[in-house]
Amino acid sequence: MALAAEPVSDLKTAAQSSLVMGVGFVLAALMTGAAVMIGSWPAVSGPLGPASRPVMTLLLVNLALILMLTGLMAWRVMRLIAAQSTDAGARLHLRFVTLFALAAVAPAVLMALFFGVLVTRGVENWFSSRVATVVENSATVARSYVAEQTNFIGEHSELMARDLNRAVAALSQSPVAFGHFLASEATDNGFDAAYLIDRDGRVLASAEGPNTPAFLAPPPSSIRGADSYVSVERFPNDDVLRGLLRLQAHPDGYLYVVRRLDPGILNHLVEAAGSVVSYRLAAASRSRIQTAFALSYAEMTLLVMLGAVWLGMGAASSIASPVARLVQAAGRVAGGDLTARVDTSRDPEEIAVLSRAFNSMTTDLQAQQDALRRSDGAVPHLGAPCATARS
Repeated sequence: MALAAEPVSDLKTAAQSSLVMGVGFVLAALMTGAAVMIGSWPAVSGPLGPASRPVMTLLLVNLALILMLTGLMAWRVMRLIAAQSTDAGARLHLRFVTLFALAAVAPAVLMALFFGVLVTRGVENWFSSRVATVVENSATVARSYVAEQTNFIGEHSELMARDLNRAVAALSQSPVAFGHFLASEATDNGFDAAYLIDRDGRVLASAEGPNTPAFLAPPPSSIRGADSYVSVERFPNDDVLRGLLRLQAHPDGYLYVVRRLDPGILNHLVEAAGSVVSYRLAAASRSRIQTAFALSYAEMTLLVMLGAVWLGMGAASSIASPVARLVQAAGRVAGGDLTARVDTSRDPEEIAVLSRAFNSMTTDLQAQQDALRRSDGAVPHLGAPCATARS
């Protein structure tokens, strides 16, 4: 009688646990990858990146899933430990699992330690005083430049307004001469363009240099503010500052000047201010960021270890189970049961050769035993005629 590979109930249990392990492992790997991707994509996770609430929630849920898979794997190992006292196959299986797991876990642990130290040092360097100084100074320099240009526009707008107040009467008498005077004043005061507008934003006179930015009417709030001080305006996606000031000598006239800045400086100011805010928030959540990184690497390490043990158990099963069946069959033959056979239908070819040789040997032994039994049974029949002849 051939020994089956495993009982039907054990096969179902092993198949179900393998399916759960496979699905759980893939899901945990996808969740880990998603957490890392979201943590490195601030547009999704917000300014805190890896320490944001979605990332931390995903990491904690993933950790719970990995711990469940670890418990399932531990249950399978405990079954082998419990069966090794009565099952030689279980002892061999456990030995193979231990060897495979140690061979795969050692590199995983070393990798985790290496990257753990690397990430810890990296996070420490992020929040060092040198980095903080660079981030703060970057925003300070941009703000200082814009403040300097704003003060320049305010001072020179007032100087230019005084001259225009004295010459505003020429606007109605000689508009062309006033336009030349306006252009001369704009050039002397470092403006790319100058306009005389009314309260509704209509242009009364203009002086524009080469490559002058397009005219943009100031908002009503700026016009109201310009009655008492120089109102400086910034428009989105425009590296230009515009100043507005009421002309006292004109009943409804405002000086509107334009000064071009270095390309990209205003965008840099916005980005620098955002960087400072993000850096300060990150510094305040430093422990959460370190926890997020620690969870990420712990989960990656556990996944590698689980995968190693899982593959180790699969490899061990493919080797240990056929050998265990062979050992059990040999034990039955040693006890006198020459009908023992080993099922080789699912064995690796290398072990199947040994099992087929064993089956051939037990077949020959059984045939020889049957022949001996038949010969022993024939001896009494031969002795009966001899006894009759003597009588």
